[in-house]
Amino acid sequence: MLFGVGSLGAALLSDSGLEQYGLKIYGGFDIDSSIVGQEINDIPVFHSNDFATINKKLKAQIGILTVPPDIAQDVANLM
Repeated sequence: MLFGVGSLGAALLSDSGLEQYGLKIYGGFDIDSSIVGQEINDIPVFHSNDFATINKKLKAQIGILTVPPDIAQDVANLM
């Protein structure tokens, strides 16, 4: 799971080469309504409020944070 689908987050979602290193991103999470509901490289972008529900199904073990530093700890606590 990836939190923060801005420039860096979108670039990571677009990078299909990560899978060769064993990293598969199943979903992106953001609060920006212009991004939520979109797909990047066939990876859906959900609203951050939906993380708990979606992660119950997917059971992600690793989270990637590409959010501003001032909210990074709050986002990490959600995970």
